[in-house]
Amino acid sequence: MLRSLPALAFAALALATAPAVAGAVFATEGLSLRLVAAPPAADGHRRAVLLVDLQPGWKTYWLDPGDAGIPPKLEPGGGDAAGTVAARFPAPRRFDEGGLQSIGYLAPFAVALDIAAPSGGEAPALKVTLGLCRDICVPVAAELKAEPPDAAGPARIDAAFAALPRPSSPERGIAALRLLPDGSALEVAVAPADLATGADLFAAAKGWSFGPPREASRSDGGARFILPVLTKPRHAGTPVPVEAILAAPRENWRAETVLALPPG
Repeated sequence: MLRSLPALAFAALALATAPAVAGAVFATEGLSLRLVAAPPAADGHRRAVLLVDLQPGWKTYWLDPGDAGIPPKLEPGGGDAAGTVAARFPAPRRFDEGGLQSIGYLAPFAVALDIAAPSGGEAPALKVTLGLCRDICVPVAAELKAEPPDAAGPARIDAAFAALPRPSSPERGIAALRLLPDGSALEVAVAPADLATGADLFAAAKGWSFGPPREASRSDGGARFILPVLTKPRHAGTPVPVEAILAAPRENWRAETVLALPPG
């Protein structure tokens, strides 16, 4: 989602190319990607990790990239239209790009994956599109085929899943999510209140975008934040899941709900 593009930052968008088939590793200036997958489980699903090695001074974006950026897109590769990819990203951070607020990553990180590919025992493939920026930004596209697991593979996969934000509960983390009745903002309840101190909140949903949070109230039981809705579907339709991440100084938390435009 590109809401606003600094002229210099995205001057090279027209240079997008078709995905480059690169085996298990893809490298370009500022970035390398590596796909590692475990053997399939009995149900055909594989745990996997996409290792995103950003070089110093380079950045890429989260699911909602903020004011400027290209959201990541991960899809089954190898022509496996029946496959699925469930991706979990680590907590992002907010950073400035020419006076605009973007959301993403400034250092190497790992995306935890669940890949279901009904292609027997063949190594799964993954199509990846990312926005990659230093002084100018370009979309980078690659198709990766998972490397056979080696001695370090399981540890890399386990580390990616262990680094994800924790699932929230009503007692700790993101206690509740709801769209305000007029559809103008997402209300996020955080518990306990001390988790809100020094924390940031991010939310992403297909067709929606959200502004930076403001703390609206605090009590002994927790804190309440408001994230303004910046863009949303024009008409009510199929409800879409929203993912929210609380990035607190000592721990990160994740929660999901379903959004739908209010009637009228």
